[in-house]
Amino acid sequence: RVDFDYRGRRRQAETTISEFVPDERFGFLAVSSGLDCTGAVDLTRLSKAKTRLHVTLDIRPQTFRARMLIQGLKLAKARLSERFKARVARLARDIERG
Repeated sequence: RVDFDYRGRRRQAETTISEFVPDERFGFLAVSSGLDCTGAVDLTRLSKAKTRLHVTLDIRPQTFRARMLIQGLKLAKARLSERFKARVARLARDIERG
């Protein structure tokens, strides 16, 4: 169970790890308020000191209200993509620090 704030409201998602390959990949499924989300985190070792982190998300609306939310996300896609990249980069830095 994951709790998060979005647009000033507290939201919840039920999340399940769907795939796990140590040191390479993990996939997950999340369900929240009419949205189904499939995601994956891939790790590619570039050298002893560097690893590439690649995160993908696929969000599918299941209700009319969720469809309206997705339309708003599509309009702000460029800004949201930049924010997402920044947060993933911050997470990677936190992981490096231990």
